Amino acid sequence: MNDKVKKKMKPRIFISSTFYDLKYIREELMRFIVSKNYEPILFENGNIGYTPNRALDISCYEAMKNSDMAILIIGGKYGSPSTTDNNEFEEYVSVTRKEFRSANESKIPIYTFVDSKVFTEYELYERNINESEAILNIKFNNADNINIFKFINEIKILGLPMFQFLTINDIEHILNEQWADLMKKYLTQLREQKTAETLQDILKKQVVDWKNCRQTLTLPMRRCRIIRKSSPITVA
Repeated sequence: MNDKVKKKMKPRIFISSTFYDLKYIREELMRFIVSKNYEPILFENGNIGYTPNRALDISCYEAMKNSDMAILIIGGKYGSPSTTDNNEFEEYVSVTRKEFRSANESKIPIYTFVDSKVFTEYELYERNINESEAILNIKFNNADNINIFKFINEIKILGLPMFQFLTINDIEHILNEQWADLMKKYLTQLREQKTAETLQDILKKQVVDWKNCRQTLTLPMRRCRIIRKSSPITVA
């Protein structure tokens, strides 16, 4: 089997997060994904093809749409603004947030992990979400921008699952469990599909048998009609 075929067999997994504050997490995740014989997609590793005379982040969104799965990591940094959205207002859309939206719009499975400390502060934000002045006056220790909480809230409103983490080990453990469950569901689906195909074959055979039986039963009657029709009429 050549390398081109092998590459097609590997799931492409896009790692989405801010870079500098989560660089260690990204590196460890890359090693973890490679250990599974999957293909990690990270911009810093040259896995994304960039087009000259076009903003770099646009290529990231396109690469996300061509991936099979996404791992989203949310830490204490919101990140730089996307070049594709109107970012004149305070609630701007970051590159990471835009990557998430690209994945969600393309129906790509997303595993979202939020730093536990950041999530604790998000819960404080959520309790005071209707008190805009109170929220603006709060100084959060682990989140550099209130837009992080709005990002988390967006994911929550969509009903997508989120996991909290303290270390990379937490992320790897959850991914191991989730991917094992995904494999189990796929195998179950194959088994059910095979069962359905077997039942369909049985039904087809029964239909054929019924048709053959019908033909067998009607043949003597047809012969009888032919004989009666062809017999000469005698007058006593």
